Amino acid sequence: MITYITAVIFTKRGDLGRSPMFTQTDFYVSHKYRFGRDKRFTLAGDVNVTNLFDEANVLTVQNVKSAVTISPSTFGQTEVQFANGWITGSNLAAINTYLAGSSTVLNRTNSSWGLANGYQGNRSIRFGARLIF
Repeated sequence: MITYITAVIFTKRGDLGRSPMFTQTDFYVSHKYRFGRDKRFTLAGDVNVTNLFDEANVLTVQNVKSAVTISPSTFGQTEVQFANGWITGSNLAAINTYLAGSSTVLNRTNSSWGLANGYQGNRSIRFGARLIF
């Protein structure tokens, strides 16, 4: 994606590849203990572990390529000319050159483009106790 008034798909969907397969193992155990003269009271204990093996799978990747907002005036075009160039693909090379910068102009590509920016949650352990009467 690049930022042109709003974020738009730059080349095609999936151009950054696929993220790894999401896997997660959870564990839950519960036990009840009855007590009292007529066993009418129950004490229940629970243990719930989310993400048992503490996996850190990548969930999202930075997909915004431009660190700056691009406008038609950047390329000396009207909005209609730029939109037509976008549809035909004739602006693609100019946009890539603009984002890459030059020896006198800084690189305008987002430095985190294509890198992982969202991960699976950490291991979580919850203990619970209930008294049922």
